[in-house]
Amino acid sequence: MKSSKFKLILAKMLCMAFVLLSITPAFSSETDSIGKVIAIRGKALAISGTLESRPLVLKSPVFLSDTIKTKNGRLQMMFKDNTLVTLGRNSEMQITKYLWEPGDTKSAMETKVQEGSFRIMGGAITRIAPNNFKTDAPSGTIGIRGSMYAGKVRGKDLFVLFQGGKGIYVQNNAGIVDITRPGFGTQVKGANTPPEEPQKINTEELQEFENLLAESPEEDTSGTDGAAEPGEAVVESENEIPEPSGMEESTAQLESSSIEQLADVSSTISDATIGSTQSELNETAAPTGTEQEIQLLLLEQGFTETTLSTSTPDTGIWIYKGEMKSTLEAEDYTHTMKFIVNWKNRRIIGFEDASSGTSGSSDPGGMGFAFGTVDASGGISGMKVFGSDAGSDMGGEVMALSGSETFGHFYGATQGGLGLAMEGYDYNIQDQTKSEFWSDIVAALVTSKSSTTFTGTETWNGFFVGVAENMASPNTDRRIFYNDDYAGFSLTINKGAGTFSGTLSSDNDFNGSTYIISTLNIGGGSSNSAYITDKTLAAEITGAYISPTSTLKMYGNYMVSTDEPMLSDHTTWGYWEIAYEESDGDDYHLHVPGSMWIAGVKAELPTSFVGTYQGEARGVMFDNTSQMQTLTGGSTTLNIDFTGVSTPVWGNITFDGGINLPVTTNSSTDLSTVSGASIFNAEIAGATTSSVNGAFFGPIITGSSTAGPAAVGGNFNAQMPTGIQYHGIFAGDLQ
Repeated sequence: MKSSKFKLILAKMLCMAFVLLSITPAFSSETDSIGKVIAIRGKALAISGTLESRPLVLKSPVFLSDTIKTKNGRLQMMFKDNTLVTLGRNSEMQITKYLWEPGDTKSAMETKVQEGSFRIMGGAITRIAPNNFKTDAPSGTIGIRGSMYAGKVRGKDLFVLFQGGKGIYVQNNAGIVDITRPGFGTQVKGANTPPEEPQKINTEELQEFENLLAESPEEDTSGTDGAAEPGEAVVESENEIPEPSGMEESTAQLESSSIEQLADVSSTISDATIGSTQSELNETAAPTGTEQEIQLLLLEQGFTETTLSTSTPDTGIWIYKGEMKSTLEAEDYTHTMKFIVNWKNRRIIGFEDASSGTSGSSDPGGMGFAFGTVDASGGISGMKVFGSDAGSDMGGEVMALSGSETFGHFYGATQGGLGLAMEGYDYNIQDQTKSEFWSDIVAALVTSKSSTTFTGTETWNGFFVGVAENMASPNTDRRIFYNDDYAGFSLTINKGAGTFSGTLSSDNDFNGSTYIISTLNIGGGSSNSAYITDKTLAAEITGAYISPTSTLKMYGNYMVSTDEPMLSDHTTWGYWEIAYEESDGDDYHLHVPGSMWIAGVKAELPTSFVGTYQGEARGVMFDNTSQMQTLTGGSTTLNIDFTGVSTPVWGNITFDGGINLPVTTNSSTDLSTVSGASIFNAEIAGATTSSVNGAFFGPIITGSSTAGPAAVGGNFNAQMPTGIQYHGIFAGDLQ
């Protein structure tokens, strides 16, 4: 989707140190300025409530009861609450009501359009008092719900287009319609004719409509040699506009203010900014569609510098957080997202916060994520969407997320915001011929910056556990894959390029089936993987199969680092999923939360090493009903003594609810495996069947009693005499 050049310029004000002597709200009168002309081209005038006429030019004030008339041009007005109104040529609008006090639900704005074309982007009033924001026309009334809409009036005909936000309604004495999908509109052919049912507006109609607001004014043939007539603005350069004292805001003050602190935005916006806005308006029209919706989200989050970035930093790790909304759903869509950007290798990863949605679920299985690339001018491209979720229209069936961006860019001279539009399909994991379309927009603001950079190439090894369930009968005939040697899980990380590749294989199913994982391929180039930091990376899983002769399905195959806390300082962990069909035709899904991995740079043990490691653990439990439950409060304490003692590894992996899994090595086989090596194999004391597999990671450091590897990590599996099973990963740092 090609970007329009025009940028909406809005600013938040400094908290005003006025003392109000009255306890009643200080609403505007007809002698108070309620807004300002921030861009104009061509002739326009204002007629006051007392029928006095005055020409409008750049920075002209706007008053209550003013009727604004454009001739051969167009203009934009910004009001105290951040509302932005654009009028096309030959248009007439009256400001019939304007009451604004920050936070006061009595605030209101009502306008009346007699003729012409208009666009309105609702400001703070639409958020604190949406029922008090209306536009009247001869044949109907438009109501807003924190949104943006446009319209045109020709005689008795009213045409209304919804362009973004929560929705609008169009009403007259004969009926009412709601419009909640951007790009849909309605027509009203008279005050006694009900509004037509909303219809999607085609591209040609949209372009025709935009031309009404965007077309250049007619050429001036008055013979004035370039001098402006009354009511016609002269385009001024920034240097020619005097800076009023105290009007310019500092960056820190902008960032510290909030929507509820807004007051007279139209009087505090800098003249230089207005000049820039004016210059842009002379070139092109306001952006439409997706970009407008993104700008609305940025403004709602208090970010006012809604110009597209033209450059980017060349180093550092920045984190952005913001809101994601569906463009297809009428109801509120309040998910949040976090983005992490590596400006050195220009890779970006975004994580959906599953706990922020309307479902309130904190299950990481509902989390979506995406990764892509940032270019030198701030454009975001190549985004690939992954994850799994329950489809809203698919009967609650498990879905695999898939999609890409249709627009992506950073905003502001200092890249303080980002906007993304993404769309794709969620595929039924079991029957991937079934899918549902989705379309989301995201706006996020930078929350932290780090100057850290990552370079070079590293090889990581590690351990995994993967619970695969038969989708026709999830609680029976599970496969529980794991590796007992870190050679089965290897990653090659190219930090400078921001990519990685690797393999994953397993000869073990804890439940004893003949199925094994035969070398799955992980990642590859920038289209299949993304490395941001040692704790943030993601990749697609492709390639081989589950032996014997079981093939991966098209969608639902990935690995990703977690957005949860790390288990130790020198290891990274996350989740992975695959969907495949076994040789007998059964569909299997290996999925979160029962599928985890942990990896790092392996370390060789020094001679006669003794040390204690403490950290965390993650795991799942299958109770006697075979239901999978996520374990919480996991912790790890492991003691290592490779000096020839009979029990070289011992300790505990514990979870909330009194769950204690004692780790021990007792047999001569265990001793021969662990002595002097960088890996170890142990067991869970008291279990019917168990497996604990670990390795050492990170640099050699000095602990409390000896020098040794910085961290330990691995996987565990246990079948208890009661029939309960435990599976998961663990890690710890040298104490």
